Amino acid sequence: MTPLPDIPEALAAQGVALRPVADDDLPFLGDIYDAYRRAEVEAFGWPPATRSAFLADQFVLQHRHYITAYPGAAFSVVTVKGEDAGRLYLYRGVGDMRIVDIAFLPAWCNRGIGGALIKAVMADAGARGDKVSIHVERSNPAQRLYRRLGFGQAGEAGPYVLLEWTVR
Repeated sequence: MTPLPDIPEALAAQGVALRPVADDDLPFLGDIYDAYRRAEVEAFGWPPATRSAFLADQFVLQHRHYITAYPGAAFSVVTVKGEDAGRLYLYRGVGDMRIVDIAFLPAWCNRGIGGALIKAVMADAGARGDKVSIHVERSNPAQRLYRRLGFGQAGEAGPYVLLEWTVR
């Protein structure tokens, strides 16, 4: 099983915590997926009910893929003072800590939580001499954050770039 990183003291002082995903978290996790994909799907011009059904189906497929492709991964909900704010999915492979997914509801974005969690993952992996990797869509503005943190492009896969960080 992939261990979770220690929450940095500054985040813990703000009430940030991680807890394992449970079945009753699926609607919340679907809301995160919906928040990130809604604008993209609205461009199709579908009626709202069709959009919602499509996004719900896509979330189920993504969730199923993550569980299947990353056995033993740590799937966690990020909470802030007990309120569900986001998700952090990690998978430890041989010499690699993969950030499978990190995402927050829009109300929790741009508060430094994600960046601090990524730094915690980097510190944890670096202490073991492991690299950290993540696939990011080419159009995802989060690439700027990863590059500021020292991630570099290591490959491409369809609409994604593979970013990696190695301890120096």
